Amino acid sequence: MNGNTDHFNNLNPPQVGGTTQHSQASSTSLHDLSQIHGALDAVYGPHSTNDQRQEATAFLEQAKRDSQAPHFGYGLASDQSQPASVRHYGLSLLEYPIKYKWEDLEEQDSSVLRSWVIQLAQNLDDNDAAFLRNKIAQLLEEVAKRSWAVEWLDLDTLLVELWQGSLTHKVLVLYVLEMLSDDIFNRDDAAAALREKELSKACVDIFVPTAVLNQHYPSRDVKVEVRCGDEGWISRLCGLLDWSLDNHPPKNDRVHSCIVKTLSCLKAAVTWIMPKALHATRCLDHLCKALSVADVGVQMATTEVLYAFYKRTQGPFIKEVEYTDLFTAMLLPDRVNLLKHVYQYSTVDIRDLDYPKYALCKKFTEVLSSIGEFIEERPSAIPPNGTDLTSFFDLLVEILRSPSLVVSIPVLHAWTRLLRCRAVTSSETVTRLIPVLLETCSSRLLRYESLPDDADDDISLFLCEDFDTVPERHAFLGNYRRYCMDIVEVIVRLKPFDAMYYILGQAERLFSNPYEGQVASAAAYGKKSIPFLRVEAQVTIIEAALKGYLRWLDDEETIDKEREAQCKALESYSEQWCRTILTIPMEDPAIKMKIIQTVTMFATKVLLRDSDLGMWVVEYLLSLDAANDFDISRHSEAAKSLEVQVTNDLGRLAILNANNLLRRYDQIEIRVKQILNDSSSDERRKAGCQALLFTIVQRATILDDGTRGPRLQAMLQPVKHAWQSTDVLSAASSYESFCAFLGLDQIVEFMTKQDFDKTEDWATCELNAEGKAKQAEIMARCDRIPLRLTKTMLAASTEKLKEDSSSFKTACLLWTDVLPVLLPSVLRLIGYSQAFTDLATWSHLPTEYQRLIRKVLTDRFWQAGISNESKEDFYARINGSRTSYEGFASTVRGSVRQIRETCYFILYGMTRLQEHFFGIPDLAEPLAQALFTNANGLSAHQLSVLLSMSSALIEECPRSLRPQFLPPMMINLFTNLDNRISADWDALERQKLEIVASGLLVEEMKSESILRQLTYSTITLIANILDHPNGSSRRRLPSLPSLEPTLRTFVLSHPAILEPLVLFSTHALRMRDIRSCTIVITVLRSIIPSFQDSPHAPSSPSITPSTIAAAPQVREFISTEVLKACITSLHEPYFVDLQRELASLIASILLLYGPTTSTPRDILLSLPGMSVEKVDRAFDRIIRRSKGDDKYQRAVVLDLLEGLRGVSIHEQGRMERSQRRERPKVQQRFMEVDSEVQGQGTGRAASPDLAGVADMFGDN
Repeated sequence: MNGNTDHFNNLNPPQVGGTTQHSQASSTSLHDLSQIHGALDAVYGPHSTNDQRQEATAFLEQAKRDSQAPHFGYGLASDQSQPASVRHYGLSLLEYPIKYKWEDLEEQDSSVLRSWVIQLAQNLDDNDAAFLRNKIAQLLEEVAKRSWAVEWLDLDTLLVELWQGSLTHKVLVLYVLEMLSDDIFNRDDAAAALREKELSKACVDIFVPTAVLNQHYPSRDVKVEVRCGDEGWISRLCGLLDWSLDNHPPKNDRVHSCIVKTLSCLKAAVTWIMPKALHATRCLDHLCKALSVADVGVQMATTEVLYAFYKRTQGPFIKEVEYTDLFTAMLLPDRVNLLKHVYQYSTVDIRDLDYPKYALCKKFTEVLSSIGEFIEERPSAIPPNGTDLTSFFDLLVEILRSPSLVVSIPVLHAWTRLLRCRAVTSSETVTRLIPVLLETCSSRLLRYESLPDDADDDISLFLCEDFDTVPERHAFLGNYRRYCMDIVEVIVRLKPFDAMYYILGQAERLFSNPYEGQVASAAAYGKKSIPFLRVEAQVTIIEAALKGYLRWLDDEETIDKEREAQCKALESYSEQWCRTILTIPMEDPAIKMKIIQTVTMFATKVLLRDSDLGMWVVEYLLSLDAANDFDISRHSEAAKSLEVQVTNDLGRLAILNANNLLRRYDQIEIRVKQILNDSSSDERRKAGCQALLFTIVQRATILDDGTRGPRLQAMLQPVKHAWQSTDVLSAASSYESFCAFLGLDQIVEFMTKQDFDKTEDWATCELNAEGKAKQAEIMARCDRIPLRLTKTMLAASTEKLKEDSSSFKTACLLWTDVLPVLLPSVLRLIGYSQAFTDLATWSHLPTEYQRLIRKVLTDRFWQAGISNESKEDFYARINGSRTSYEGFASTVRGSVRQIRETCYFILYGMTRLQEHFFGIPDLAEPLAQALFTNANGLSAHQLSVLLSMSSALIEECPRSLRPQFLPPMMINLFTNLDNRISADWDALERQKLEIVASGLLVEEMKSESILRQLTYSTITLIANILDHPNGSSRRRLPSLPSLEPTLRTFVLSHPAILEPLVLFSTHALRMRDIRSCTIVITVLRSIIPSFQDSPHAPSSPSITPSTIAAAPQVREFISTEVLKACITSLHEPYFVDLQRELASLIASILLLYGPTTSTPRDILLSLPGMSVEKVDRAFDRIIRRSKGDDKYQRAVVLDLLEGLRGVSIHEQGRMERSQRRERPKVQQRFMEVDSEVQGQGTGRAASPDLAGVADMFGDN
């Protein structure tokens, strides 16, 4: 099509886009080239001031809205005598009406605009700057998205004509085709989505050869012909690629660029085009030819094309023979040799890193992984003859053993699938590789993130190169180890006896000599020592192997006599192996803990039948005394961890070996009494031993109920009597008594006397004798409250018991007698311990004393990826300061925190008692008061613990008791959380600049990270309550009849509960946490239909009369506040990755509430630049024309609000790629870590100061 510009050559050019009046000054300035030059110089000039740059930008932006701007822009863009920056600005003057005014243009005006863009494309010159050529191609594509295949039918003719021109014109065509493919099929482009049906059909028509279309769509509609010729663009692209490779060496920069651009265009096309077209055009042959070129750039571009196609695992074409052929063709011998050659060519040395080759290697292994996964999915599709699977699998093993874990992880993942395919593992080709796979995966279960920073092995060096932050590395390595464990498990299932003997023999050799002949040094003990890491990795291997062995036993429906004999021999060997390794002398408590963990796994998972190993291990653990057997002064934390492990293992062993242990009960009881009477035994160990006896009696099936009940009741009497003691009752009588009982009633005076207020660095100042005595007194007084014993006994009573079992019912009856005694004191202790941490409690003190208390109450905590030291170093520093002033302060706040959080845990344990706890009369109100009255004083991470416990109270409440228990709990909880979290986010935004200026950025990042986690936990709870998939319920109950409504129905039918949930969700839309916002958007979308006032509204059990009664108020709130929050977030660059989700939420509001209330329409009309016609057109499209198409509805919203979005999705992506190194997709795929946790917002660039943001909705 040749455009006619005569229409604009008269003296008074018509106004494109309407008849908007403009001042003479505006018109004059628009045509004053000196002002344009001056403004552009000010914008791009390095010496311009901010005011000059802003003023120039405002002038240039305002000029785009002038009615004569398109005419003037065309003149500038087509004038090759103008500087490139001026011509580019001229193109932006053309772009504005195309993108933002197209639907308001008269047909004549849009035709002229199209003709101008076409002429610019036709008149391209080889000397034009690349950014000018790209911009013209972009304008051509923007016009195509809006008019092609309707009023403009000869786009393909134009492209073919340009294709026949110079190399510059070919590149322009490639750019247009690539953008069309991406915007129509691969991206969520608003303009393309509005016309998706017409554009997608037209795209298929021009890309696919006519012969293939006639074969695949013999009855297709050809009334509107948009193609030029029968060849199709896939064929033309392959032809250009082939010609370029044959006739022009890649060292020619222009031809090389053309080759890469051709491959980029193919990459966009192969994601959607039918495999028949690729097969008919021999596209794979051309790609393999490009892959064989010894040029990293060409090979990388080719690899991207292959990866884009081989990741197509869904769609109507995947069952076609041609789809299968495109995979199996890569398994031919010459193709496998090519793949091997490319991989070996791209292999790099970490000490002399070739970055382009390394990038190629990482992407290339993903292609091979996809081919491997195809083999697993369709083994029968692989031809038995002609393919070289042996060499291909050898190549996969070679890649698996690469020192770069990022290179090997795609293939590692593929092996986890291949080894589960019986057709694959039954082949000798794969069977012979199993020993290598087992050895490789076993060797890589080491925790590389714990190796010293100066580790010089290749794997560690590659990890340092690939990951910038510790959390990223941890997440990746966690996934890598998970895949390795999976392979170990599958191999054991395939070869159970050979693999188990090999693994256990390897482990015994390591456990017998973890130091490899070197003298063990206590200074080297710790979780970062090489011996410990090796032992830990071996334990992980055994854990995976046991899981595989147990699954093998489950898989085998019948085991013949030979297999049964093999099983018995293996179990006998395993039992002797456990006894051997457990008695190996070991001075390092951390390694000892791992060995105990291993033996416990065998005793509780494998050796349960015909074995007394469990009883023997219990006796061994009871004889172990970590505090005395190990030098606790040198490695106290490891010894304490060992004690915790021993206590936990005793509980697990008692549950599974109760009958055997009951037969030795008298001997066990004697040892337990010795421990209880030993003054050196700590409270944790004593409580664990008492719980051990309780569990044996409760779980032993050989004990009759008449004997069991009285014995268990007697065991609980110490708990009951302890809560009735004078000390405890006095401590729980008032806040003052609570402080006095702990020795904290005169704490300010004591610390002042010790000169705490005059000491700046508390960690460096040692306590005197009086201070140490006071510290010991506080800890001793805290232990006098029977919290640990209660928590341990309560957990032991219900752990791993089914609610319909007799043991569970017995436990409930036993605790029913105890709850009334301890519950009042527990609730008061919670209130007092929360009040102690509330600064308002200390407001009566002088200012200097308040500062002292604030410092005492400030928790020290370590944050992954933010703290400047490792976790081990942090705890070592904390332990080293125990006798310092800082250690004293830690004792004060730690004692109060221990009381508070142990009480939380006790309440959590009570929830397992079901109606015996929730049914206590008049419990809800005092419980809510105790939990939330003083909760404002808790820090964000302390509040997270309260939230976790509150979640259990909500989720575990029996359905029949919800009306009497949940309302006060949920209203108080979410009201407090909303007030606190919203205030913290507001304060965080206000303080950022001050904190950065003061150098306290690390502390601010810690606070922000904790706040993000608290926000996410709250949103997750809301999602769970409203039964959204993002929720993470502790217990998913089976579906019950509608007579027993779900928690979602309960909440939606109680407006008083729903209000704080919706209010917090609305505020969360503005909180700068992508994870939370993503979930809250989907949650809000899920509840919007429940309040739809329409005869066509979906029927649902969650819609009750109460829901219907509250619907008008909820609709108005969502139509006003939620809609405003969505639009405001859509406007901010921070939320650029959520624009699609926000647009979907807005579309839901307009679709479901628009017919009922005018509020959404009024809100949209209050936005700057919105016209009645534009808004009404959007409503018409969404309500009447969308036909339930979410993508179309979202596109309408994004198109409507295009001018309000601060930065578009694609443009924001380009900005980010230019500012920071782009992480390879292989790392993103295998690294599930939320960037928000790492402080994604650490680069705190302020949002652009766009006019009308503050008053966007016309509010004063």
